[in-house]
Amino acid sequence: MLRRFRYASLEGSGQFYYTLTPESFYLITAMTPHSRPGAFREVGIARHHHTHCLAEFIVRTLIAAPAAQADIGDFMRENSLKLTIAGTICIPTVRSP
Repeated sequence: MLRRFRYASLEGSGQFYYTLTPESFYLITAMTPHSRPGAFREVGIARHHHTHCLAEFIVRTLIAAPAAQADIGDFMRENSLKLTIAGTICIPTVRSP
């Protein structure tokens, strides 16, 4: 139900990362998988550093949340969060410096 790929690395053989298959996504969420073609494929080598840093942030946040008495209520894919504030839809984005 998972696919395993290796991060690009200049040192040794590199760490592994895992992606869901469309079938496992459906089992976990009871939702039809996204139609985006890259949703379940290997991450492009140019995105490896970004993807690894994002995974580290998520794991560390989930570990630290109970100590801070914070609850994680939901989890969204990157760039899919939409907030409704005072009737206005806000989509958080990151701007390049």
